[in-house]
Amino acid sequence: MNNKMIYKKRFLIAALALVTNFTVHAKELVGKVAISADTQQADLKRNIVIFKNNVDIYHNDKNIKADLLEVHRRTELGKEKQLLIATGNPATFSGKLKDGKPVTASAKNIRYDVAAGTLTFNGNAKINQSGQSMSAKTIVYDHKQELITANKDKGSDQRVHTILTPVKKDKRPVKKEEKDNTGNN
Repeated sequence: MNNKMIYKKRFLIAALALVTNFTVHAKELVGKVAISADTQQADLKRNIVIFKNNVDIYHNDKNIKADLLEVHRRTELGKEKQLLIATGNPATFSGKLKDGKPVTASAKNIRYDVAAGTLTFNGNAKINQSGQSMSAKTIVYDHKQELITANKDKGSDQRVHTILTPVKKDKRPVKKEEKDNTGNN
């Protein structure tokens, strides 16, 4: 075997070990992070794995679709040491609130801090939750606290826009027993 072939095998083994370490570490602490894409590249010096084209990220009840994903793993990122940065035109997010209701969002850039449970949508950010929608330059969604914060771009006149949709009340049929109790026979 020549040196080039040995280098390629070592690189492949190191890249697989790095990705396996991401998945195992995430599984132990907060659930498995599964990523699929057309292309994967590991930058071993900077401890970054890059996924390109048709990127799908699944983590518990959350899904992100993007054109490009960078997975950073470094000790300065804190306990979980993982930061996922997805880029797309747009990159999209879907998930569920604690009550099971869906939430969807899109932006040019989605930054997912696994340890903090926060998603930062930047660049033409939009989020929809229970029929309500919001758009802004930047939206931060704290999944753990179910808190959404939106900000306009500094130096811009474009403000945060929200559309509130009235919630329909359930019209349940009145039971015979309830009619009898009100005196309406």
